[in-house]
Amino acid sequence: MSRPERVRHLLSPIQFGVCLVCFFLSGLSALIYQTSWVRQLGLVFGASEIAVVAVLAGFMGGLALGAAIASRVAGRVGSPLLIYAVIEVAVAVFALLFPFFLAGVGRIQQSIFSVPTLAELPPAWQGGLLVFSLSFLLLLIPTALMGMTLPLLIRFSIREDREMGWKTAVVYAVNTAGAAGGALLSVFLLLPRLGLGGAVWVAAGINVLVAIAAFLLSCRGKVQPVAKLERVRTRRFHWVYPVVLVSGAVSFSGEVMWTRLLSQILGGTVYSFGTILAIFLVGLSIGSTVASRFVKSEQIARTALVWAQIGIATTLALGFLSLDPCMQFFQNAAGSGEIPYRYRLWLAVAALGPVACFTGATFPLAVRVAVRSHEEMASASAQAFSWNTVGAILGAIVAGVCLLPMLRYSGTVVAMICVCLGLGALVSCVGGPLRKASLSFCALGFAALFFLPFQPPAGALQFSILSGLINDYSVVFYRVGRTSNVLLYEDRSVGDWGLFTNGLPEATIQSKGNPRQWIPMARSLPLFGVLGTPDAKSMMVVGLGGGLAVESVPGSIKKIEVVELEPEVVAANRVVAEERLKDPLSDPRVRIRLEDARSALRLSEEKFDIVVSQPSHPFTSGSSHLYTKEFFELVQSRLRPQGSFVQWMGGSLVDEKLFLSLLASLGSVFENVEVYLPKNGGGVVFLARDSSGSSLSNVASVVGENREEFSAASVYLPEELVAAYLGGDATIRQMSKGMPLITDQKNLFQVKGTQSHETSMGLDRFVRWFAKNDPFDLAEFQGNSNRLVLEWLIDKRYVQAEAYAQSLDDSYSRNNAQGQIHLAKKQYEQARGQFEMGIKSDDARVREEAASGLFFSYQRALLRFDPEILREANVPLTYAATQAMERAKRGDWEAVGDLDGTLEKIDILHPLYRNVLTLRMTYASQTEQWAGLIDISKLPGRWPDSLAEGRMIAAAYARLEQWDRCLIQLSQLPKVIRRTENPPVAVRAAIRNAVSLLKQFPDEQQDLPRYRALLSNFEQLLNQLV
Repeated sequence: MSRPERVRHLLSPIQFGVCLVCFFLSGLSALIYQTSWVRQLGLVFGASEIAVVAVLAGFMGGLALGAAIASRVAGRVGSPLLIYAVIEVAVAVFALLFPFFLAGVGRIQQSIFSVPTLAELPPAWQGGLLVFSLSFLLLLIPTALMGMTLPLLIRFSIREDREMGWKTAVVYAVNTAGAAGGALLSVFLLLPRLGLGGAVWVAAGINVLVAIAAFLLSCRGKVQPVAKLERVRTRRFHWVYPVVLVSGAVSFSGEVMWTRLLSQILGGTVYSFGTILAIFLVGLSIGSTVASRFVKSEQIARTALVWAQIGIATTLALGFLSLDPCMQFFQNAAGSGEIPYRYRLWLAVAALGPVACFTGATFPLAVRVAVRSHEEMASASAQAFSWNTVGAILGAIVAGVCLLPMLRYSGTVVAMICVCLGLGALVSCVGGPLRKASLSFCALGFAALFFLPFQPPAGALQFSILSGLINDYSVVFYRVGRTSNVLLYEDRSVGDWGLFTNGLPEATIQSKGNPRQWIPMARSLPLFGVLGTPDAKSMMVVGLGGGLAVESVPGSIKKIEVVELEPEVVAANRVVAEERLKDPLSDPRVRIRLEDARSALRLSEEKFDIVVSQPSHPFTSGSSHLYTKEFFELVQSRLRPQGSFVQWMGGSLVDEKLFLSLLASLGSVFENVEVYLPKNGGGVVFLARDSSGSSLSNVASVVGENREEFSAASVYLPEELVAAYLGGDATIRQMSKGMPLITDQKNLFQVKGTQSHETSMGLDRFVRWFAKNDPFDLAEFQGNSNRLVLEWLIDKRYVQAEAYAQSLDDSYSRNNAQGQIHLAKKQYEQARGQFEMGIKSDDARVREEAASGLFFSYQRALLRFDPEILREANVPLTYAATQAMERAKRGDWEAVGDLDGTLEKIDILHPLYRNVLTLRMTYASQTEQWAGLIDISKLPGRWPDSLAEGRMIAAAYARLEQWDRCLIQLSQLPKVIRRTENPPVAVRAAIRNAVSLLKQFPDEQQDLPRYRALLSNFEQLLNQLV
């Protein structure tokens, strides 16, 4: 061929540049599709690890099949760019039709596995096998077409032998860079702005633009080859292909491992997953680009391939071993347990980036090793890509299902290092320069594994994006589960356990004998369901967590189905089953189903009276799909008539717009939605039903019939539950009108939840916000009006209290309610006026309430109170209480004892009840009636955060030589000190008293780790005060 003919045959820089732009955009759209399709498939097949791996394997399987087909035909195609253009259009068309195909596949799954009850659902492996088959079937056409694009573009771009190395590397690098851009574009822009469907339309548009550009480029005339192409007998097998397969397996195993580990540091959100994937893909692109300098000959490429494997092993070890020191360094640099996001992002880049670079160099180097001439390049690259993709499938499955659960992180890293060093040694044995050096380095690497400290990455595993590094507790359980890193911590100074998944707090599990000074809100969730459906007999609980919700299910419920995604959460609960306050798994009514909640509800036709959903963190990928309109519709379809749905929401995880969107989404499905704020804090509870009327019409009977369970949740009176009521259906619909719904296609929690964490409403803002928007939307309540107003005033909900006071028909009750409001506002003179009118009532209860209020109005104004007023008003209980308080001030404890019989008659509804409890405990302490003091402390309604009461109870246990209970009681004091405001003098006295009690413990008790931890805690507190 003459020189002019040869020049015409070669691609011009502009033509090659257009090809690279096309392939960059093709990679970008492919990742948008993958991100969208995997999420859409997850909504149908579930978010369990087996389902996710099966979907990913189906996606990669299609790519492998497409590459295998391309290896057969690419070398025979005369117009590869034209076929490439047709493929891009075909992918776009299929992508737009994907939702229709997905609906059909979902119906196939339901027809095969649909069962009458949850208990009959098939095992997870059967479901995973079906998911893989259906995913492969659904994604077969588009992913096979995608798998053909790389060989076709290489076939078009490479025209002579000297181009076959560096152009392959550049094309692969550009395509991978496009994929990285697609990962970032989809999660940071397209999904938040357009949702899943909109992102697919953008990707389809990109495919069409690429197809047009490719078609125009192919129409510029056929380029004649250097010599007429003959059918080249392509070698069907090369020894490097198994190397590529194993390398692909290690690559994807590493990606799965690093994604699981780094997502805990960056936060388990769609943004963290997109960021980690982009880091990995950028590293692949950089590595492939660098590899283009080492592909001039097969011998050089083979040597570089060896050192690429050694580089993967080395950077993997360095990245893993340096993770904890870097976490500690960044913590010190930040000056607190919380580490700024930019530091954590740098850490992710430093840990994953170098490994990805060496991994990215493997593919182009292996392709160059496999080919002898440019005519083989398209076929060889297709075969290498196919082998590599099959390895990726195996790596993802083995890492997610076997390696991480069995070997955990440190064992998985060691296994991958061994495989990489072994690959390097095997390739070295083929021959080439530096053979002895590479073999020596591999041997040195194997030897180093025996000396390097590959320990669990405690710094990463004990990091929480909500609270920073968790250093104050000891780990009693650690597992790498199928979906989560599960850790169970013990607070030795208290004896309780904290359950964390992926660094996020799930529950506090209380130990036996631990006084219930702080009751987790999860205990109250089933009780709201019973409030909505009093005659309920069956309940489904979404998420086991620490088992607290299951613990408090009333006895009237005969069947409890718990659906938990992560098996290791169940295992963590079993570890402390014998030591915890109550073991929910020993309840014969409870049955655990290890499954994604959406899949369980879709495939089971079983209906329940109550469904309780308690996923803790709606911004995470594993929970966000349980807050959408479609999930609520699924729950509604599995509720019996008059059934109730209870949804929990943490107040620190949502802003006003998200909160209103959640209300709008619930309201779009259910006929009646109510919002409650339990007094023990921790979040908001939504009660949704399809029955009209307020659930509060049942409150008195429900609390009365389930008194033990409500008491366990610190609810002793119907008034306390009514006071938790924030708003009803009519007001909720008015407030949320016009707000965007949270849907599967556009999940606002997934894309906005973490952004709003910094500016969340907070529980106090919930109260003020509803007070402003729903001042009084309460069904008629025939209970103790004074106590209800007091409960509202404790939370400073003046608007509700004032509106309710105005609505009272009884004038004396209205006087008392208004007097309590004035008292809370420190308007003591106006309060006295109202109580002086209320004390004239003919109702003895109303008189007692007015008398108590009158006493407080004098006391808080620092005015002398004449008890004779109470004698004349015929209020014996309040009179006895005030007399006892006066005698206690004088230290006349014998006289206080004379009144104890009357004081016992003061019940929990009386405004002076808690004051009298403290007085009676003080009397018992002063007269050394230690057993009686303990009995009084167990009465309902005691102030949980009273420093004085805590001291007395601890002293009583010490005098009775009940050292275990004394230790538990003393362990509560540091929490009380931190949660409440007390005078420094009182705090110092309490700490010194606690230290004095601890020093009285027998020697065998002083050897306990909990004892030493508590003593150290008190000494630190005392030093801080000094």
